[in-house]
Amino acid sequence: MKKPPTSFRAAYDILQQHANTLREQDEPAIDQLLDIVQESVAAYQVCQQQIAAVEQALAQALTDMDAAVNEGAGAAAATPTKPIPAKKVKAKAVKPPPAPVPSSTASTGSFYDFADDDIPF
Repeated sequence: MKKPPTSFRAAYDILQQHANTLREQDEPAIDQLLDIVQESVAAYQVCQQQIAAVEQALAQALTDMDAAVNEGAGAAAATPTKPIPAKKVKAKAVKPPPAPVPSSTASTGSFYDFADDDIPF
């Protein structure tokens, strides 16, 4: 068995390599299978440890951020603020939309009268 990996990337590469080896074999190489399994288990453990460390660090960072936001919100609520005056805007006259153009069906009475023009009987 080779020396176990120490980084996530190296461990992940080993797992991918072993998965490809097993996938591409026509028949299992029993002589190599024990080594492949042992290396894969060691690589998997390294990956799991790294993922757990990242999850823990992320959870701590989010907890710290929430505490800072809540602390800042309390301080902001205690600080009196001056209202911002609204700007005065002069209203512009709005033009009415153009009148609708009469359609060709309006003169004949209904749409169906117009649609029947192409029927040969």
